[in-house]
Amino acid sequence: MSGAARPARGDEGLRVIADATDVADVEAVLATLRGHAGSPHVICLACGALHCLVSSLRQKMKMTASMMVIHHRQMIADAVKLLVAVLQEHQEHEHVQNCGREALETLMVDDRKAFIALVNDEGHTLTRGGNVGAIEAVVAFVAQPACHTYGELENLHVQEEAISLLLVLINSSLEHTAQAKQAGAVEAVLMAMRARSESLTVQSKGCRILSLLASRSSETNTQIGYSGVAVELIVDAMRGHAGNLEFQGLACNTLFVLTKENRQAATRAGNAGAVEAVAAAVRAHAGSAGLQEAACQALVRL
Repeated sequence: MSGAARPARGDEGLRVIADATDVADVEAVLATLRGHAGSPHVICLACGALHCLVSSLRQKMKMTASMMVIHHRQMIADAVKLLVAVLQEHQEHEHVQNCGREALETLMVDDRKAFIALVNDEGHTLTRGGNVGAIEAVVAFVAQPACHTYGELENLHVQEEAISLLLVLINSSLEHTAQAKQAGAVEAVLMAMRARSESLTVQSKGCRILSLLASRSSETNTQIGYSGVAVELIVDAMRGHAGNLEFQGLACNTLFVLTKENRQAATRAGNAGAVEAVAAAVRAHAGSAGLQEAACQALVRL
C-alpha cells in the first residue's frame, strides 16, 4: 500500500490496519483512527496496529524512538495528540484505555529521551487532564536511575532531564502538582537525590520540587518531614556541594520550608548535622547577603 493516507471506513479500514507496513501506513492507521474515533472496536484494532507498526518500523529502519522523533516528529506528535483525544473521549472504556496507553508507550515511553523531548514540545497536550500518564512516566524516570539501553552518562543525563521536566510540570499548575504527588513524586525525588549525590542538577531540582510540594500542601509537608529522609539528604548535599553558593542558598531555603511547621523534620535535620552545614555555608560565603539571610532563617527553625 502506498500514497497519501486517507480516512478509511468499514471493512476497508480494517484492511488498511491489517496490511499497513511502512511510514505511510502508520499515517493511514491514524487516518482510520480519526475516521472511527467513536468505535471502541476499531480504536483498539488501530492501537494494536500502531504498536506493531512502530515497533516493526524502528527495527526495519534501525531507529530508536529518539530517532523516530527527530525524523518523524510531526507524525509522532499527531499520533500522540490523536491518542490523547481518544483516551479522553473513552475514559470509561477500560479496553480502549489499555490499548491507547500501550500504543503511547510504544511511541515514546520505551525511549526516555524521546518521551522527554515530546513532553517538552507537547506538554499541554500530553498532560491535559492527566489521562495519558505523562506525569507518571516522568516521575518513574526520576525514580529509576538506570535504563539498560543507555550507558551511565546517558542515564545520568536522562535523569537530570526528567527531574528538570518534573519541576517545570509541577510549577506550571496545581493540577500537575496534585498529579505528581499522587504518582509518587516525593519518593521519586528522594530516590534520585540519594542515587545521584554527585549531580548538582538533581540535588538543586530535587530541593525545588520538595519545597514546592511541601509549600502547597500541609499534608505533603508532614509526609516529607515525618520520614526525615529529605532533610538528611539535603544536609548531605550541602556538604557535597559546599562550594556552590547558589545551591547553598537553595538548600537553606528548602530546609526552612520543610522545618518551619514541622518539628519532627527540624529535629531530624538537627540530628543530621544541619546546623553545622548551615554554619559552614555562612563561613564559606560570608560575602553573600542572600545566603546569610537564608541561613539565618533556616537556623531559627533548627
